[in-house]
Amino acid sequence: RTVRWSREEEEEDDDEDVATSAAEARAGLVEAVGAVWEKAVLEGPPERRAACVSLLAAVLPAAAAAHVSSSSSVLPPEAAAAWLRPFARLLWELKHSDPGTTARALHALHVVAARTGGDAAEGPLGAALSGVESELAPFFSRVPPPPPKPETPRQPAKPGPYSRLPPSCQAAAIMLLGSLPTLSPATLRAVAHAVLAPGGDPALAVRAVEAMACNLRAAPLALSVSFLATVLTGAPSWKSAGVVAAAAGRALASLGDAGSPWAGASLA
Repeated sequence: RTVRWSREEEEEDDDEDVATSAAEARAGLVEAVGAVWEKAVLEGPPERRAACVSLLAAVLPAAAAAHVSSSSSVLPPEAAAAWLRPFARLLWELKHSDPGTTARALHALHVVAARTGGDAAEGPLGAALSGVESELAPFFSRVPPPPPKPETPRQPAKPGPYSRLPPSCQAAAIMLLGSLPTLSPATLRAVAHAVLAPGGDPALAVRAVEAMACNLRAAPLALSVSFLATVLTGAPSWKSAGVVAAAAGRALASLGDAGSPWAGASLA
């Protein structure tokens, strides 16, 4: 009987050793992938960036879903957050040179953000998404700060990489407004300039309004109203205004609806 117990203890020890080795191997792999990914974002080459984005686009949405449902995942939330964090820099570095990779990155961001809601928005993935959002503005447009004196002419905004992407990529970028957990003044100001630029597609401005209207909790009420009012009144032509103004007006009016987070006393 003593011999049998000894064998069982040895088997348990072997199982623990195997589990420890597997965990260490996974941790090493996650760290190695993260190092390759961060270097690819900053230095390329394009093929490595594309390969990394394809891998992360397959892994990160599943990790986000597992985190929300509290199920097991090969990728811990902290590691997923670290992989997610460089996405804004990636979009800037890609410029308009690789629309396919840009589209995959935007789709991955959108899916992860859409799945990171509720309590998960307060965790590592939510923090990483907020960090990405805080760096997105130059991708849409580079807006100079307001002049120090009201009478000083305001400098025009410079278009970001967004302006030279295919319409499908532009639409995917705008859809982020509907899923990111936070929306900052810098990002919304840059988006407004991008969608209201002369020669732009008015349908993208409508998409921006609709996405923002579906994600009102991501920004303070004053900021939401400012963005919608800017789109309402800032169309570059009468033709665009006819398309955009109706959508922006509906979105502003809907702020008082029963389902709005700003209904009742908060709206007052």
